[in-house]
Amino acid sequence: MENVYPIYEKVEFEEIYGKKRPNASPVLNTPTFMFDNLEKTSYKYTSGVKYKWFKKKEISQYEKNYFLETNNYLEIRNYIIEKYEACMVFVTLNEICKELKNFNFMQIYRIYTFLDKLKIINNRDVIQECTETIKNIDFLVENKQTTDCVPVFTGSGKCKCEQEGDFFSKNNIFICKKCLTCGDYPENMNTSDFYRIEKEVINKIWSKKEEIRLLEAIEKFGDDWTSVSNYVETKSKQECIYHFIMIPLLEVNLSNIGFATHMPFLLSSNPVTHLLVFLSSVIHPSVAASVAKMCIKEISNSSHNLLKTMLIEAKRKALEIIELENKKIKRINDVIDECLTNLILLKVKNLKRLFSSFEVVKDELIEARKKL
Repeated sequence: MENVYPIYEKVEFEEIYGKKRPNASPVLNTPTFMFDNLEKTSYKYTSGVKYKWFKKKEISQYEKNYFLETNNYLEIRNYIIEKYEACMVFVTLNEICKELKNFNFMQIYRIYTFLDKLKIINNRDVIQECTETIKNIDFLVENKQTTDCVPVFTGSGKCKCEQEGDFFSKNNIFICKKCLTCGDYPENMNTSDFYRIEKEVINKIWSKKEEIRLLEAIEKFGDDWTSVSNYVETKSKQECIYHFIMIPLLEVNLSNIGFATHMPFLLSSNPVTHLLVFLSSVIHPSVAASVAKMCIKEISNSSHNLLKTMLIEAKRKALEIIELENKKIKRINDVIDECLTNLILLKVKNLKRLFSSFEVVKDELIEARKKL
């Protein structure tokens, strides 16, 4: 019989740790089903980015390289773009799927993600977005009067109901516990997007001033992370290293100067290629030419023995792959031969059984004839 009672560890986890989660309290007495009564976001969206390869009535070569399957692609893509340009608000995947019920969901998802990533839809004004981000982050300032260096609120971290915010999101949207319980938050978010405002969480948030001090310290001390941490004063060495790795330096700069037109390189997963294209396209041509000459010089001075070794290793690896493929082919041929042999043996066996049954019937008929 199946044990329907939970084990002790599960009860302990749900009763003790589960209560601390933002979505631990169920939504009560609220007509928020299907999110029809939620307040729309006030963000201003602009027309999508225009690319040279984009053509409304045909599929470009760039899109063909991105999508292996292009059936119904043109119809789905144009519908999503027309829907966005008609309303100029955030278009969700749920809205698109409701309208395009006859199409494959995974195909709709890939096309929607592709358009959203390139900012053809859901395109925010970069200047407005940066301004809002700075305004929302500036409420976290360093309190020089306290000994534990905890960032404090200056009055901007309030819910839209004018109550003090108990939770916040990565987009610096603050909400009180009551509104979170009632589901009164933007429809493109859910309860798991909000985090409780606690001392440990706030300590890990980097202000603009701390980021500037981090970059200044790296410029002065290089990879001496102990000196960098001492210069920042409020973060540990590990936090400085992690934040420097994750800080979006290239992404912000390239988007502000309109670098998104170099599509094949911007979407490349190789950061070296990304950086080289940035150097070649933005800096002075003489600097880019010097860099290119040095690269060619280093490549020309490379050892011929190294190239020979690389070719020998590539040849050895290719021979191993060929040998492995030949073994696979031989094994498949052996299996086919074995199957054909077994099939022939089975047919012979059935034929012998058929002949034996004929002999039995013949003997029975002879015996019956003698009795007559």
